[in-house]
This record gives sequence, C-alpha cells and structure tokens, in this order.
Amino acid sequence: MDLVRGNTGANARILKSGRLKKEDYKQFWATLLDGKTVSREIINRAKDGRILYIESTANPVLDNSGKIIGFLAIQRDISERKKAQEQLQIEKAYLEQLFSSAPEAIVVIDTDGAIIRINNEFTKIFGYPPQEAIVVL
Repeated sequence: MDLVRGNTGANARILKSGRLKKEDYKQFWATLLDGKTVSREIINRAKDGRILYIESTANPVLDNSGKIIGFLAIQRDISERKKAQEQLQIEKAYLEQLFSSAPEAIVVIDTDGAIIRINNEFTKIFGYPPQEAIVVL
C-alpha cells in the first residue's frame, strides 16, 4: 500500500472547524513539513457538525532517504474535559464574585491558624488590608 495515495479517504481539511486562526494551521503544517513532531490541542469538526477539542500529536513519516511520504497523527477527544474545565471556570468566577461581594466578613484560615484569604468586607470591618492579613506562602 502506498502511504501517500493508497487507501486514503478525504482530505484532512474536512476536519477544520474554522475556530483556529489560519496562522495556527500554517504553523502546524510548517512544523510538520520541517520534519518535526507537532503536539498541541486543536479544534476539529465532526461529520455531524459537533465541535471536538482534540489533543493531537502528528509526525511526518519518512522514507529511507529522509523524504516525507506521509503523516501519522494520534488524536484524543478531550471535549468532555474541556467542557468540565470551562464549567469549573464559570463556577470559580461565580464563587469569586460571591466571596468578594458578601456583606459579611469572610476569612479563610489554614490548619496552622494562618490567614490565607480575606474578602473586602473583612477589610472594611477589621481594617486589615490583604497584604497585612494574609500570610505569603
């Protein structure tokens, strides 16, 4: 089987999601064509239109003379992980807003009794700004 033309399917461009910059694609291919491995997260589109976040490692395949005759990519769907990370960021921002704007003083103390976090109301009530109240670890 010919690695370049035998038993091949559609062009890899069918996977492009349109969510990456053209420069990202150019850099990806320039690195591969330079004979180097590319490892990065990319955003692809499935046949049914779903956006997929992919962890990809791509390598050029060389013949005995060192000429590139194809490419091998190993890809892992990390879409669920990305969704979970995005949800955590949303929840973190929400909790941060609650912490900062709470009408009560909130102080976080570690197991050694050191203050590691305070909110704005704590500063208003007790007069300690964060740089004086919080232990720098």
